[in-house]
Amino acid sequence: MILSIGCNPAVDLILEAEEFTANTLNRVTGKRVIYGGKSINFLTAASKLGLDAQASGFMGRRGNPFKQLLKSGNIPFKFVNCPHDVRTNVKVYAGSRLTELNDEGFPVSQREQDRLIEIVRKAGANLLACSGSLPPETPEDFYFTLANAAGAKVKFACDCEKAAMMPALRAHPVLIKPNRFELESMTSGNLKTFSDIVSAARFLITRGAQNVLVSMGADGAIIVNGSAAFWGQYTQKFEPLNLTGCGDVMFAAACGAFLRGGSPVEVLSEAVAAATLSVASPAIVGMDMSRFEGIKGNVRVEPIK
Repeated sequence: MILSIGCNPAVDLILEAEEFTANTLNRVTGKRVIYGGKSINFLTAASKLGLDAQASGFMGRRGNPFKQLLKSGNIPFKFVNCPHDVRTNVKVYAGSRLTELNDEGFPVSQREQDRLIEIVRKAGANLLACSGSLPPETPEDFYFTLANAAGAKVKFACDCEKAAMMPALRAHPVLIKPNRFELESMTSGNLKTFSDIVSAARFLITRGAQNVLVSMGADGAIIVNGSAAFWGQYTQKFEPLNLTGCGDVMFAAACGAFLRGGSPVEVLSEAVAAATLSVASPAIVGMDMSRFEGIKGNVRVEPIK
């Protein structure tokens, strides 16, 4: 069983515009609301992929739509309920360009942190997957603390930004999934080539990571461990329909593949195929899994020397 931890859930307000320019009037042509955050996206994808996954983390007021979403996917959950409103993020799409305004979230008390640590300790998970940012008043090494609470026999995977990721590396995660920008921020590098990305990923391996999966959008993904590196990309052209949460889908598929004992090539193929299907679908929950194997068959994987 995968226990997915989301410490900072979010209501995503998605706005669409033909053009978006700062410091002027912009007309909205479409609007929708998504109850998400990285862990919720992860769990929705896990359900579609047929993975045994459960949810935990912090949940604020206005949390019922999140819980209903999990119930609709038959995903068990046990949250630490907090007396603050769930944050709202604004995402503006103008064609293929995305502008994001993300709230920092509600503060979490030490008592609430201790309750989540105890949930993780008692969960009996096979893999602990921690996703997304940490809310205010939560220590930067909180994911490291949760990994220790889960126990040495539980695999640990992490998908978060630098502040939470660097301390988490001390728990030797079996998998981390930065995107290229996040990898640059963690290694203070300007990553222009595949060789640059592999070198930066290997730096994180020296800090404790066992495998680094780097998502690169339309350029595919790269997976790196201590001895090998591979690049994978979907080879067919298609019209992208959804850019929200595709990295979370990639992370879910990779965690599932690792839990099954997949090789780096198998993990990469599954991860790229799942992310591609997400982008080609109107939403994660609308992914047509009958297309998955066909997409996976068109993922090219090559070693990076």
